[in-house]
Amino acid sequence: MIEITYNSKAIYTPVFVESDVSTDGEIEISIYNSGGSIKKDVGLYLESAKNFGELNKLPDKGPYIDYDDVIRWGNAAQNNSSYGGLVLVNGSTETRFTRLNGSKRKNKIIVQDLNPGDSFTVKLKLEVPPALSSRRLFVSVRAE
Repeated sequence: MIEITYNSKAIYTPVFVESDVSTDGEIEISIYNSGGSIKKDVGLYLESAKNFGELNKLPDKGPYIDYDDVIRWGNAAQNNSSYGGLVLVNGSTETRFTRLNGSKRKNKIIVQDLNPGDSFTVKLKLEVPPALSSRRLFVSVRAE
């Protein structure tokens, strides 16, 4: 079984990442193989959020719109060599979540194989496109 942790705790509720026009939001997460066998090609992908955390901090838009916006921003940034979207940072390698990278399980962004009991750590960086002043987003990051 693959688990995602943040601050050494399994993630079951939303994790807050704040980003604005001058600062990217970043979090560091660990991916852990708690199973008894090697997991090949472990990677990350996005899904629409199913949990929105506290009721007083509900999303601005629906979960499918948030998911689509993050992917659309990533596509635009990649196609125009510009800025925006969610970026997976693995060491010195940065991979943007786009329609073709990490938008679903089938095209997950592969990081590495994991032996039982092993883990790896990556960063997720949120880049808000310059045209937006603010936006509350909820997306789910999955590891498999």
